Amino acid sequence: MVNKKICGALICNALLWYGCNSSSTVNSEKDTTVFYPIQQYFNNELKGIDSSYAITVVHTNEQGKKDTANISKTSLQLMAQPFLQANISDVTVKKYYTESSFYDETTNSYTFSYTTSNKELPVQRVDVLLDTLSQQVKRVFISTYTTSDSETIIRQSGWKTGNSFFINAVKQPKAGKEQTEQLAVEWKPNN
Repeated sequence: MVNKKICGALICNALLWYGCNSSSTVNSEKDTTVFYPIQQYFNNELKGIDSSYAITVVHTNEQGKKDTANISKTSLQLMAQPFLQANISDVTVKKYYTESSFYDETTNSYTFSYTTSNKELPVQRVDVLLDTLSQQVKRVFISTYTTSDSETIIRQSGWKTGNSFFINAVKQPKAGKEQTEQLAVEWKPNN
């Protein structure tokens, strides 16, 4: 009788131990890595630009010809879509990215880099530069690579807080000549 009670207690303890360990295993498999919230950063930047700002866009084609124009906030938001679409925090792709960080004395910034070795993902690299004193974002750089049946597009993009962004694209068609385009958008309050 005593042996049955001891065996029962051991079995209960074993089940309890197993249950606790298996639930902690499941919890340890959950992704707890926190990436810098760049989507929120871009959205906040766009919200901060109101109708009192002068917004200028400069488009440069492969021959070096520049077209400059003043644009509306709506046009700015459309041109900023590549930044908003570069969401590496999405649960479906986040697992493919690794984070590294370092202090850069030349820019007086902490740089957080997010990279992937998965060539199927459009966003290949994101660099976020934080000011060492204010801990505020100074710049964000994004490298993307997209390919289709007709062409490959490599983009290098950068965003300067409260000031501007650029998108440099190299289009490599399967048949035909490589093309380059540069887009630079700047905003500042009207005086």
